[in-house]
Amino acid sequence: MFRRILVALAIFVPILAVGTGVALSQREKQAKRPTNLSGEWLLDASRSDMGPGRGGPGGWTGRGGSRPGGREGGEPRGRRARLPERIRVDQAADLVSIADSAGAPIETITIGASGGSAAPEGDVPRFSGAWNEGRLQVVRQGRRGRVTETFFLEEHGQRLVIQTKMESEGPRPSREFKRIYRRVST
Repeated sequence: MFRRILVALAIFVPILAVGTGVALSQREKQAKRPTNLSGEWLLDASRSDMGPGRGGPGGWTGRGGSRPGGREGGEPRGRRARLPERIRVDQAADLVSIADSAGAPIETITIGASGGSAAPEGDVPRFSGAWNEGRLQVVRQGRRGRVTETFFLEEHGQRLVIQTKMESEGPRPSREFKRIYRRVST
């Protein structure tokens, strides 16, 4: 009887080890797979830090109101404006594009390729990004220092969080803030 138990254990333990290894491998593959940020999103101003900029939660407002994409008439096209209250995110394997509620492109993030700072005048700003533990991270040079934006999902994909860290190279202090969007549709 004891011998049968030893033989069964000798067979069962390697099978269990192989099964555990396969399960861990599958979990690792899923952890490396990028999060799908696609969908329509609405700003949750009550949970967001508004960060720098003039006006209300939607972006850059002024005498004439805001233009699509949060830009006011006098603001240069190359300067990165805050995202508006309602956005649409479309994601492909190597590209994430963000548009306003009217479908006008705001910015494009190329995954794993060089993107740099804003594209030539009149074009949509294009940045490079990389996935890191299910979060899309974009690092770029801002007007006053390095800016890191991190995009990730919470609440089982119902909340999009965009954390921004602005590292100052001048006399101004570094700042961090986040904008939280609620999913409207996929």
